[in-house]
Amino acid sequence: VVLLRPTESPVVFLQQLGRGLRRSPGKERVTVIDFVGNHRVFLDRIGRLVSLGARLTTDGSSTHARVLLANPETGDVFGLDRTFDGEPRELGELAPRRLAGSTIGGLAVGQVVTRSAVRRANGELVLKSGAPGVTSVTPQRGDFASMPTSRRIEGAAALEAHLAARPPGILRPRRLGEDVVVLAIDEVGPLGFDVAEQALFVRVSLVEGGSLLLLRRHGIAAPRALDVLAAALEGTWGEVRWVAGDLTRGAGDWILDPTMVVADRLIVPDLEPAPSQVHLARARLDRPAPAAGRVLAEVVERMGEAAHTGLDVLDATFTQRLERAGAAAGAIGLASVHARVESLVGSVRRRAPDRAERWADAAIRVRLAVERA
Repeated sequence: VVLLRPTESPVVFLQQLGRGLRRSPGKERVTVIDFVGNHRVFLDRIGRLVSLGARLTTDGSSTHARVLLANPETGDVFGLDRTFDGEPRELGELAPRRLAGSTIGGLAVGQVVTRSAVRRANGELVLKSGAPGVTSVTPQRGDFASMPTSRRIEGAAALEAHLAARPPGILRPRRLGEDVVVLAIDEVGPLGFDVAEQALFVRVSLVEGGSLLLLRRHGIAAPRALDVLAAALEGTWGEVRWVAGDLTRGAGDWILDPTMVVADRLIVPDLEPAPSQVHLARARLDRPAPAAGRVLAEVVERMGEAAHTGLDVLDATFTQRLERAGAAAGAIGLASVHARVESLVGSVRRRAPDRAERWADAAIRVRLAVERA
């Protein structure tokens, strides 16, 4: 059974499973491949959830608050959301505002024990109200040492394992919190602030070796977040032990956008009041793209140009540029990208009827290569 339709209806979910549960001679089991996370909605029971911080965003007319909550046993991450009408400066402090029977600030640094949680297929969490005693919010210590290794990153080997375990982006279900992890910090390097990009950045070392970049850009929904984050990373509230946030890969480097810092207390940059004084050293965020990144960027540009122009009207000049881009990929060891680009070039020159399929094949391969670059 392949599940491709998200549902929050128990009846529909049982109907989906029922197709594979019908008896037949010689049938011993059924394999269920769930692309949309329905099993997480109906088969998991939530007991305790710990916060991994919060994020504030705005579209100009409203402000959105999302508290990230993780199941410490399974590693699943959920989002508890609330949207407020108005810009952040009109709304004032959001930490005291109510959310799911508590405050946003309390949830963002706390832990939730509940039996009333309803999970949607995309990872959104709803805590039902009106059932006394089924949900409580208490402080947490921020000790993530027992968090599953799918969410806990302690060294370079764990980073590579995290990359290897991720399904390709085109196959991953669009579920919030999939890239949220906690980092075990050994040392924090010098902080820098790039004025042009309005970004705070620092390289941190992990307890089991390896390093990555913490990077947070200024956002109008949380204008004090950079000052708070800088103060936390400089040790204002004690030595930094853990940092939680969204982990991505770009320009050959791992990058984390922090949502929580754990020192002697828990700090959520988006919700903290501004510290009294913070001095940020101006520096340039200089991350030169590695050879693979530059080559793949050229291939991506040429592939996009082909789709925009139309495979039926491409001229010889374009096919030569695409061919050179593919050859450059082959020269640095990206043989599969080279082979598929060459196949596409040949089909375009021959006006082959399957050139659209060749383009799609090449585009998928390039996308996979970009994710691993």
